[in-house]
Amino acid sequence: MENNKETKLKAKKIDICVCIKNRGNFVKHIITQLETITKNLDCNIIFVDGMSDDNTVVQLIDFYKTHKDNCTIRQLDENNSNYVEAYNKALSNCVSKYICWLDSDDICESTKLEKQAQFLDNHKDIDVVSCSTYLSNKQILSNTSVELTNEQITEGLKNGATMKDICHFQSCMFRKKCLSVFKKKRYFFDEFIGGYAGEGFLYILHFNGMKFYNINSTYYVYTKGMFKDGLTSRIDPLFAKDLDNMTYDERKAEMEKLLDKYNKI
Repeated sequence: MENNKETKLKAKKIDICVCIKNRGNFVKHIITQLETITKNLDCNIIFVDGMSDDNTVVQLIDFYKTHKDNCTIRQLDENNSNYVEAYNKALSNCVSKYICWLDSDDICESTKLEKQAQFLDNHKDIDVVSCSTYLSNKQILSNTSVELTNEQITEGLKNGATMKDICHFQSCMFRKKCLSVFKKKRYFFDEFIGGYAGEGFLYILHFNGMKFYNINSTYYVYTKGMFKDGLTSRIDPLFAKDLDNMTYDERKAEMEKLLDKYNKI
């Protein structure tokens, strides 16, 4: 691969993480979307390929050739190519002030990133900003359709709501400084190999005092189960389901235990 050297990106305002595997038929869609949403942004694009065996990487390299100043492609080791590792590799390559995600199958409003970055610029006390989230059947997650303060989000979690029902991970933008919580840079945990590793990441931020906010002025479309070979068609998030059934204090204890397991110095 042309971009196989561990060259470090220059810090910009936003890093966009895109994890991808065997999406050769969709790469043009992904690239078109990225071109649209990054047109006026000071940003980097970080691709992490999960050992694709189709023409995904070839197409990504073509994109990279014209975006060398703000794009990188990383590949997973063939013996460790699950999505949790892809997520960890993506964050380990982030260098910019704000970080966000765009799953290769998903869609977001063209000004989403701009609006979220502006929100963080204007609200120095907020660390994580999520937004309205739609499922592929055009059904909106009801809790995400309104503005929510950190206090309201915390109250919802204490009353039994799950993180993914209030602040959907893929819809979030967060400050790079949030990563300092993870002392050994292990941001996503193997227990979530069945799915919703991002939810675990957000729980860690929440339980470590990071302030959240949900805005409804932009949106993210999560194409859950829409593609037969997509990740959400294959996962069975057993650990996340167990977490959902815990009380707020039990979830906190469980996530603190995992943070210590993977990041203890």
